[in-house]
Amino acid sequence: MNRTPDTARVSSVPVIPVVFGPVPPRPAHAPFPDVVTQGFAATLTAPRWARRHAAAVLADWGVGELEPVVVQIVSELVANAASRPVVGGPVPYVVRLTLRLLPHRVSVEVFDPDQAAPVLTQAADDDERGRGLAIVRALSCGLGVVPMADGKLVVAQVRRPTRIGGIR
Repeated sequence: MNRTPDTARVSSVPVIPVVFGPVPPRPAHAPFPDVVTQGFAATLTAPRWARRHAAAVLADWGVGELEPVVVQIVSELVANAASRPVVGGPVPYVVRLTLRLLPHRVSVEVFDPDQAAPVLTQAADDDERGRGLAIVRALSCGLGVVPMADGKLVVAQVRRPTRIGGIR
């Protein structure tokens, strides 16, 4: 069943395009910005599309060596955001992924309309869930939550490798 957004309904969630499939290719001559934001429908496939998008962005930025770490963080944060129940919101709601290329770091920011902060738990050996934030915390050099009026923003940062003589 295809659902179209009800434009007459007022929502506190920012209006952003929702991706249900692959991100369209960017023209080769267009400069690639240092901040890239993409919305994904909060479905079971959101983490997969977000991983692909993040890998393409990192390659365009020339920091492909960070792909294994950043893509894992993107996957965990988007999966957490897409699995949150949002009462009274559109189904599926939008999970917004923002990637920022900073001088010494890459920032991964995931917004979702659930205001409840994620909880870092200690999963038992046989638990099937509960390891995502621990993985993000282990892989990142910074992890935080920014409460917002219409949801929350979870931010994780990864250090960029440097070469002798300057920033890469």
